[in-house]
Amino acid sequence: MDSTKYISFQFREIQSNCVQNSTLDQYTAILAPGAYESLKSSASFISAQVGTYLTPYATSYINGTLVAPMMSILVTMDKGTIKSIQWDNVCFGYGTCPSTTYSGTDGNTYTAQNDFIPQCANSTTYGQCDPKIYFSYTGTDQKGAVLTSAGMRMSKFRQYSFANIYKNAQNAFSNTLNETKQSLT
Repeated sequence: MDSTKYISFQFREIQSNCVQNSTLDQYTAILAPGAYESLKSSASFISAQVGTYLTPYATSYINGTLVAPMMSILVTMDKGTIKSIQWDNVCFGYGTCPSTTYSGTDGNTYTAQNDFIPQCANSTTYGQCDPKIYFSYTGTDQKGAVLTSAGMRMSKFRQYSFANIYKNAQNAFSNTLNETKQSLT
């Protein structure tokens, strides 16, 4: 029996399941709290669906003793209508960066990289390994205005201080999540 597991994020609306409410063209991160603890013992992949659009392949999340806790998705829109959703993961050199080939649901073959770090060692650090997915948008809104949040996605900063950007993004997300949790208690 195959022990590979899949996580699928399905959003009927862009605003669903976000740590903070998301609006169109706002660079947004979502978190799947507790996912790592549930999946840490088997190979795992993540796919995402916005409306009827699905990422063309499920990207690797847990691979052996490594985990890729940060991912990026680019949503392409035309006059406010979603045209595609695709992974925009990058390797910043913060961790191990294996190149993986995927068979897409559209019949194409994709090669992708992402930063993998060692799996979290104990339950006090599991939250650091929960998947964090950053959404950005390109194209135009319903009124034809150009969407600009895609300029903030991590892949745009590849040529800069790789490891620092990756670590800063991970820390910023953790700090925001902690502040949100504290404000709820």
